[in-house]
Amino acid sequence: MSRIFFKKDEKKSSLFITLAFLLVMLTAIGAVLAGPVHTSNLLNLLPVDTGAFRAELITLTRLAVAGAVILLLVGIVHVLASRSSRFGWRGLLSLVAVPGLAALFFLYGPPLQPAPYLHELTTDLATPPRFHIIPERVYDPLLARDVAGSPLMDDYAARHDTYFADLTTAYFDQAPAILRPRILLTVRSLGWTLVSEGAGNGPVEAYTVTPWFGDRSNFAIRIRENGDGSLLDIRAVSSETGTEAVRNVERIRKFLAALRSSATGTESAGSENNR
Repeated sequence: MSRIFFKKDEKKSSLFITLAFLLVMLTAIGAVLAGPVHTSNLLNLLPVDTGAFRAELITLTRLAVAGAVILLLVGIVHVLASRSSRFGWRGLLSLVAVPGLAALFFLYGPPLQPAPYLHELTTDLATPPRFHIIPERVYDPLLARDVAGSPLMDDYAARHDTYFADLTTAYFDQAPAILRPRILLTVRSLGWTLVSEGAGNGPVEAYTVTPWFGDRSNFAIRIRENGDGSLLDIRAVSSETGTEAVRNVERIRKFLAALRSSATGTESAGSENNR
């Protein structure tokens, strides 16, 4: 095994290992640019559409990670089969770095499934909950990246209904005064940052941010009295891109499931139009 890792005689580092090492370095640079540099707004200094640039950067960096994995595996086989090649420190560094970089981009980066590409998700398309404290996202109708996936898009409602038909107004048999504290507990239990408890009839407002990449999603939760119970609607808005829709739909479903399990009595979910 010593000849795999350490230089002996005139053995040279495997070409595949060297290429894998270069891709690892490029991936690390991409991770810093797409993460901390982006969240510190330093990318705004570039004379480009920073959102589109970051999206392309993440895509290319993911390809670099995949390429590094393949080259590293080929390099290991090459070193084992060749008498003139060695693994060396580049191989060791790549072997240590690749799993961490892969986990960073594939677990915490923007979801790989970009469609349906929607900036906003809600349980009430007709009258979605509005933010009172958190600033509403403003869409530029002249910026194609803003229009695509936003409520400004002609088929926004059709896409929403097609892919997220299960997101409907939820009914709970508790009055708003009883349900609201349970909502606050659920928000905190999910790790969301609470911004407003919704004084009076205002919405509960919260947000969550993905590690490293800093992709933020804001949530507005509206509670309305309905007889002896309450109608609950929630709206999730990606602060920058629409790719968070893949995560946000799961966040909404998880929130509703957790709230139902914590609430006492009998609850059922359904469209407000059916009540």
